[in-house]
Amino acid sequence: MATRLLRVKQVASTALRSRRPLCNARPHTAIRILNWELPLCARCCGVVGGSITAATLTPVLAGTWQPPLSLVAVACFACASDGIISYRRPEATNNFVRFVTGYALGSSLTLWIG
Repeated sequence: MATRLLRVKQVASTALRSRRPLCNARPHTAIRILNWELPLCARCCGVVGGSITAATLTPVLAGTWQPPLSLVAVACFACASDGIISYRRPEATNNFVRFVTGYALGSSLTLWIG
């Protein structure tokens, strides 16, 4: 038990010391603003941005509209397929597509849950 706890602490310590503890963004997928590189990749920025946007809209839409599960499934499929494509052939997709699929996923999931 003690060795397992030690291993968990080592992994957590390594993750916190790493350059990107929240996302495994490669330099070519990270969004740059001026000369500053965001700690998240374009897809994760889209997920976070979509979630924040949807969370601000949730009180406005409370009880009036919830995306159908099929729309959430389409957003999940689009994000997952773009992730698989960019994993196999990084040049086949770009940061705009990554951001849009992440935004669709984040906003639809947040609205569906909320």
